[in-house]
Amino acid sequence: MNLKQRFILTIRLAVLALALIIFFAILIYAQMQPPDEYELIVTFVHKHFWIVVLPPAGLLLLLGWAVHWFGDRYLVPLNKITEDTGILVVNPSHRITVPQSETLQRLAASINATADHFDELRQNIEQNIEKANEALAEEKNILLTLIAKLNEGILVCNRDCNILLYNERAGQIFMRTDTQSGSESQFGSMIGLGRSLLGIIDPRLVQHALDEVMHRISRENSAPVSQFVTTGSSNQLLRVQLAPILDNQKNFDGFLLVLYDITQKVKRDSQRDMLLQVLSEGIRASVAGIRAAIETVIDYPSMSAAERENFQKTIHSESLMLSTLINKTTSDFSEHFKAHWPLEQMLCPDLLAAIQRAATERLNINISLESCEESIWINVDSYSLTQAYLFILHELKQLEITDFSFRIERKNQFVYVDLAWQSKKFPREAMQEWKSQFLLIDNEGIMLTLQEVLDRHDAEIWSKSDPENNEFYLRLLLPAIPEPVSKPVQIMPDAESRPEYYDFDLFNRPGQMSELDDVPLSELSFTVFDTETTGLNPSDGDEIISVGAIRIVNGRMLRREVFDQLVDPRRTLSRESIKVHGISPEMLVNQPTIDRVLPAFHDYAKKTVLVAHNAAFDMRFLQIKEENTGVKFVNPVLDTLLLSAFVHPNQDKHSLDEVAKRLGVTIIGRHTALGDSLVTAEVFLKLLPLLAKKGVRTLREAREASQKTFYARLKY
Repeated sequence: MNLKQRFILTIRLAVLALALIIFFAILIYAQMQPPDEYELIVTFVHKHFWIVVLPPAGLLLLLGWAVHWFGDRYLVPLNKITEDTGILVVNPSHRITVPQSETLQRLAASINATADHFDELRQNIEQNIEKANEALAEEKNILLTLIAKLNEGILVCNRDCNILLYNERAGQIFMRTDTQSGSESQFGSMIGLGRSLLGIIDPRLVQHALDEVMHRISRENSAPVSQFVTTGSSNQLLRVQLAPILDNQKNFDGFLLVLYDITQKVKRDSQRDMLLQVLSEGIRASVAGIRAAIETVIDYPSMSAAERENFQKTIHSESLMLSTLINKTTSDFSEHFKAHWPLEQMLCPDLLAAIQRAATERLNINISLESCEESIWINVDSYSLTQAYLFILHELKQLEITDFSFRIERKNQFVYVDLAWQSKKFPREAMQEWKSQFLLIDNEGIMLTLQEVLDRHDAEIWSKSDPENNEFYLRLLLPAIPEPVSKPVQIMPDAESRPEYYDFDLFNRPGQMSELDDVPLSELSFTVFDTETTGLNPSDGDEIISVGAIRIVNGRMLRREVFDQLVDPRRTLSRESIKVHGISPEMLVNQPTIDRVLPAFHDYAKKTVLVAHNAAFDMRFLQIKEENTGVKFVNPVLDTLLLSAFVHPNQDKHSLDEVAKRLGVTIIGRHTALGDSLVTAEVFLKLLPLLAKKGVRTLREAREASQKTFYARLKY
C-alpha cells in the first residue's frame, strides 16, 4: 500500500467516524423539546464544546495513526511480499526480506524455504533436461556448423517471406556497403532474422519462383524447384535455387534458397565464348581462302606454272595464318584458365599418394614412397601438378624407366620432392624441351605447359645425379607453408553462447501487421537500444556519440545482429561525460557523423518496437535530429523503467542497475551503448512474464500500463 492509498483510506475512515457522530447527535436532538433544544445549544457552545469536540478529534487522530501503523507494519510488507513472490518466477535466486513484523517474517521465511526447494527441484530438472538433450544439441550444432561454413549462401524463409535462418555466406552476399567509402558498412547487414526477404531480393522474382514451385507441387512434380538470377548488395551476379519446405501433410510451410555467386563464372564463360567466336571466324575465313585456292587449281589444271605458284603461296599463307590463330587462341585459353586457377592447402604425402595411384592406373608405373615427415604442408593445385608428374613419368617410360621412388624433405621455407630411379641415365637436355610442351598424354590432359604449372606454384625443377649409388633424380622445389591451425567444432549446449543464425519457431509466427497495438508482445519484434551522449541536455546542444542496439525476435536476443557505432559529435567532450561512458575524443576521430548513422539505425529498427530504459531521454535526442537528418522514428516505444514501475510499484528504485539486480540480470559493459542495450534487452525479457501475470499481454496494454506510472510524467 503506497502513500496515496494510505491517505485515501484514512480519509474514508475519518469521514465514516464523523458521519456516525453527526448521526447520533441528530438522533438525540430529534428527541428533545424546543426549550431543551435552546438550552442544549447554549450549554454546548459555552461550556461543553471542547468536551464534545475533543474526543471525536482524538478518536480520528488515533484512527489515522492506527491505519498508518497497520499499513506500515502489515499492508506495505504484505504487498512487497506479493511482488517479491512474483519476482521468483523470473529470478529463482531472489529471496524475500521483511524486517517489520514477526508474523510476516515467518511467512517470508516459509516462502523462502519453498523457493529454495523449488529452486533445487528446478536445477535437478534442468540438469536432467541438459543430459537428455546433449545428443540432440551435438547433432544440431554440427548441422548448423556445416550450414554456416558452406561456400553457398543459405536462406530459409516462412510462407510470409520472413527470414528464419541464414548462414555466414548469405550474410556476406547481402552485406551493406558504405556508399561513401565503398567498404563494408559498420552499420550491420541488410539481412536478419525476422526481416523480410523482399527487402533484399526483387519481390517479383521471388513471387514468380514461388508461383512456379506451387504449380509444380500441384502437379506432383518430384522436383518442385525453381531458379532465377539476381544481384547481391555488391552487384555480384547470383543464381538462386528455390525449393519448398513441406510439412507432414505436404502443405507448403516455407522455402529454402541456395545462392551461388556466378559472377566470375559468367565472366569466364564470356571470355571463353569470345575466344571460340574469334577462333571460329578466323578458321572460317582461312579455310574459305584455302578451299577457294585449291578448287581453282583443281578446276583449271591447264593454268600456267606462275599462276599455280601464286595459288600455292595463297594456300601456304592462309595455312600459316590459321596455325598462328590456333596457337594464339590456345595461348589465350591457357591464360584464361590460369586466371581462375585455385590453390589449396594439403599435406605433401597426400599429393604424392594421389600421383602414385594415377601413375599405376594410367601408366602402369610403380612408385614407392620412402619414409618422410607427415606434417609437411604445401599450397598446390593437386590436379595440374598430378598431370605434370604423369607427363614426366610418361616421357621417362619412353626411356624404359618404370620403377621410381619419392622422397620428401623440408629445408627452411622450402620442400624438396625427389623423383628417383636407378641404373639409367637421364638426358638433361630433355628437361628444357619438356618445359615447353603441353601436358598431354595420348591427347588427354590439360592445355598448359610444364613451365606454366611450375610458374603457377612458384616452383622449380631440375635433374641431379648420385654416381656413388648409380642414381638419378628430378628435384621439385616447392614453397612450404605453416601448418594450418584447425579450429575444432565446439558443441555448446548453452544456447545463449551459440551464434544465433537460426530460429525455426518463426514458422509459426504471423506475417507483418500494419497495426501493432493489439498484437501480443510475444509475437512482436523489438529493437532494444541505448545512446551515449556528451551530456544530459539535448536541448542545450549535447550530442549523441554512440548508438548501440540489439534485436529481439520471437522472444530471443539476436546477439549476432547488433548495431554498434561511434558517432563524431563535432563538439568537445566534457571530462564529466568521459568519466561516465569512457569514450575519449581520440576514439571519435574519423567516425561517421549523426546524419550518416541515424539513417542506418532507422533501417536497422524498421518494423520493430523500440525499447529503452528511460526511453524519453534517448528519444528526445533522436527527435531533435529529425529536421537535420530527415529521419523520423515513428516506431512504437516501450520503456523498461515505466514497465518496472508498473510491475513493482512498491519498490523504491527503478534504475537500470537496480532493476537488473532485482531480476537477476548480470551487468556487463555498463555505460556503453551496446552494453546497456544488452542489459536492457535481458531485463525486458524478464519483465514480459510479469506483465502477462498482471494482464498486460498486448502492445496497447503495455503502453497504457506505462502511462499510469509516476515516471511517465518526466520530460526532456
